[in-house]
Amino acid sequence: MLDVPVPTWEWVVIALCILLSAYFSGAETAFVSLSRAKLQTLLEERGRKRDPLRLWLKDPNALLTSILLGNNLVNIAASALATDVASKIFQNGGIAVAVGVMTFVILMFGEITPKVMARKYPERFVLSVSISLALFYFITWPITRFFTRMTSTLIRLTGGDPDRDFSPVEADELELMVSLSASEGGIEKYPADLINRVFHFDRQTVKDVMTPRTEVRALELSDEIDHIIRTVIESGHSRLPVYRENLDDIVGVFHAKDLILASSAERDAFRVGEHIAKPHFIPESAPLGRAFRELQEEKTHLAIVVDEFGGTEGLITLEDFLEELVGEIHDEFDREVEMMKKLPSGALEVSGKAPLDELEKVFPQMNIDTTCKTVGGLIMETTGKVPASGESVDLSGLRFTVIKSDERHVKKVLICPVAMGMRVDEKQ
Repeated sequence: MLDVPVPTWEWVVIALCILLSAYFSGAETAFVSLSRAKLQTLLEERGRKRDPLRLWLKDPNALLTSILLGNNLVNIAASALATDVASKIFQNGGIAVAVGVMTFVILMFGEITPKVMARKYPERFVLSVSISLALFYFITWPITRFFTRMTSTLIRLTGGDPDRDFSPVEADELELMVSLSASEGGIEKYPADLINRVFHFDRQTVKDVMTPRTEVRALELSDEIDHIIRTVIESGHSRLPVYRENLDDIVGVFHAKDLILASSAERDAFRVGEHIAKPHFIPESAPLGRAFRELQEEKTHLAIVVDEFGGTEGLITLEDFLEELVGEIHDEFDREVEMMKKLPSGALEVSGKAPLDELEKVFPQMNIDTTCKTVGGLIMETTGKVPASGESVDLSGLRFTVIKSDERHVKKVLICPVAMGMRVDEKQ
């Protein structure tokens, strides 16, 4: 070790270079961490026409190049000065000491720590460095422009597009962002559910949400007034399809208001065929989004769903579309059906109409390859028939036991892990 004095200014400059290294490293991470949408929101909140933050939106490649240029310059300067200082103190072993010490110092205080902090608080960091960084950008503009153009040329040579600064965010990415934000408490559960329903909306078809043919309440052209009134009351619907001979021959849609507004004399001679609107038909394979827009354009609240051969598969209403977005909508006249009920034994009693995707939330181990949408449909698909009460089938480690059924439907099912081996008479 030599007794060679080290000028104070060298220590000061080394410390300043380390601080600047932290500054540039943090700025790089903070700007990259902020999405274009978040940056646009910050600009709108600040309301400044000449906001330095606009540099990142206008020319992100040039600003990033400027940041990297500054970071490398101060790191090189710090290493060179540290080598000089170490050589004066340790002579021949000074270079090795300088390399070891400066590698640790730059990594710890000039890279890792500031980047972690900037990643955690990107908005705060961006706002604190935006003005000084814009100044540095303009000072180094000629050098930055040279490197930017060189980089653009290299990108073009490799088949890339240097002008594409931001990749559009895909729907799947947005959906994942919403789910992550909800799980971390950034978004409350209900708004997150609404947003996820919007993403899921257009992935479904009309067939997924329609009222199936077997549950359609309709009127026949020849129905008398008493039957019409009784059907309207029992169905609880204000609009009903009208058919000629069977449901495959829908001729119109009847609105109950025409019956309500009819006088006593008009009711005596009431013919449903004189009070029907033209029906709107829509294929069962139509995406929900497109079907919803069709109903809006046609200014109708109800559409008849048809299959590829023109047969009636069911019907769909505006309420069905809205329920896919906001969940079930019940009014004071709706008879609410309990889809799932947890029993004290741990088993689950479900309606045959219960959606399979809801069941998968209760039993995550379910892994069943099927095109069916409901529990009842799954059981009938598996057994190849409409099973009688008491019959059961084992699927994916679960036992599905039919509690109630009729000639056409599975109405109620008991579900439990196969290991429980529960019978219907033991369900309570």
